[in-house]
Amino acid sequence: PGSYRVTSISSGARCMLSAKDSAQEQPPPKRQRRCRVVLNVGGEKFETSRDTLRSWPSSFFGPLVSGRHHVEWEDDGSLFIDRSPEFFPFILEYLRNGNKFVLPSKDELRDALLLEAEYYGLDALVSRLRRCRLADSHLMAFAMESSYLPEPQPWSGHMAGSRYAACLFDVRNPDDFEMTVSGRSRDGKSGDDWCDLMLRSSSNDVGVIVGIAPMDINLREAWVLGSNPLPSHFPSPGPPAGSEAASLWPQQIEYPPALEQGIFCVVRSCLFKRSEDADHYDCDGSFAQMVLAGDFQKANREESKNCWSGRMITSISFHFRRDAFNGPTVEFCVKNDDPEAWRFTINLRTEGLSESMPYRPVVFFGKRAHAVVEDIMLDTA
Repeated sequence: PGSYRVTSISSGARCMLSAKDSAQEQPPPKRQRRCRVVLNVGGEKFETSRDTLRSWPSSFFGPLVSGRHHVEWEDDGSLFIDRSPEFFPFILEYLRNGNKFVLPSKDELRDALLLEAEYYGLDALVSRLRRCRLADSHLMAFAMESSYLPEPQPWSGHMAGSRYAACLFDVRNPDDFEMTVSGRSRDGKSGDDWCDLMLRSSSNDVGVIVGIAPMDINLREAWVLGSNPLPSHFPSPGPPAGSEAASLWPQQIEYPPALEQGIFCVVRSCLFKRSEDADHYDCDGSFAQMVLAGDFQKANREESKNCWSGRMITSISFHFRRDAFNGPTVEFCVKNDDPEAWRFTINLRTEGLSESMPYRPVVFFGKRAHAVVEDIMLDTA
């Protein structure tokens, strides 16, 4: 016997090794009791001390040298870890130096190191590496408008996408984050932001969807149809719920399945009367509703979860925070260009929604549009 082998169990998971009863444990080989440990990471060997690994008891490494777990040894005296060796020198330096460890400067390297830190269960390092960034996208072009800075700074990016386009973002603090999505183009010119595009829309379908969903959602999943009855009321000032309005309101609505796992503000332009010019459409205003777990029927019934604006809605801000005592909440602020503002607070515990999901910000486009996203709420006071 020489060293022991540890096989990857799942990316980002902590070391999960079955503990043996003390009566069943075999005395550790002499090599295990030596001060030096050889780590074979993906075929490349690194040396460190048992004390260095022991100083991180709640991480992947602590149990390896605790003597409380049964593991297999390699014949050459090394400990095999089935991970890429490319970023392990950074991990090892962090184990040796803790918070004095200097993070790499390049965003790409930080993001790769974040994945490794999550796998090894180094929570403090994970917190330092997290940043607001694009984590995934579908049919969406995205360009950052500011580079990463070591200290928390406003961050923004420009999105441009077709129908069914989507973006998922990571955040600095998954338990407390804010984001604003504004319907404007990158250069500020009128005509190609979501407001102008929805203004010329010929239907009452979804325009833009902004909210939170689990970080592992599939942005590429095909949109589905759901029931979409005409809202029983529109907050004042609003359109009359006449027969013509009802005839133009789609009885089904197409939406991304991700809505069924999250909390979203859904905005659409509204057309309640036909124009004499068949080729001309000019919407009567905007309708925003809080859709929980994909339930449009409930959203259309509850006046407290929707708002009507005679002008185009121009921005959606939200603030997610976890509260162990009261339950997680999401606070939305919806604004038009008047400016008017509507605020909604959703308590996940009260609404019977999952409190433990690792939620992240998500944006979907129901129509071709441009928008700007920022990781701070803008003037919601």
